[in-house]
Amino acid sequence: MKTKYCKENDQIATGHFHRSFSGEEKDLSGRLSECLDGEPVAAFARRAGIGESTLRNILKGASPRADHLAAIAFAAGVTLDWLATGQGIKSAVELRRLTRDRCAATPDVAPLNFQLLQSIISGVEEGLQMLNKDLEPDKKAQLVALLYEHFQKSGNETDSGTVLKYLKLVA
Repeated sequence: MKTKYCKENDQIATGHFHRSFSGEEKDLSGRLSECLDGEPVAAFARRAGIGESTLRNILKGASPRADHLAAIAFAAGVTLDWLATGQGIKSAVELRRLTRDRCAATPDVAPLNFQLLQSIISGVEEGLQMLNKDLEPDKKAQLVALLYEHFQKSGNETDSGTVLKYLKLVA
């Protein structure tokens, strides 16, 4: 992964995360001042839809309400994570681009079939009662996942015989 210097925000971009160039993170008021980028406080507050006095208080170090923080991040075009913590991706546009790229690179995944999943869970629970057995949650989850994959690939409806066969293998 390449490391490059990003002059526009005085940070080093490493992979998908931005780290402070100086090694020292700014506090919220410092990140907020950076977002203002010379814009008058009153104008930015109007654009963010919050009171000017609220914005001035945050700039002085007051803790903002979550909705004010979200409004500020949106108006500034930065991610809420970066504004609140100084961590993660700063630019909201960059985050959307990375998300879009990641989704494009991800193979199509079939949507979850809730009816099938419910049928499998019911079948596993009934089978466990019938066998008078119990499974640890992690083993039960693995069994349900295996059965889901089996029935999803085969296109067959859930049948108790197959569920019992799998159950006897793990219980």
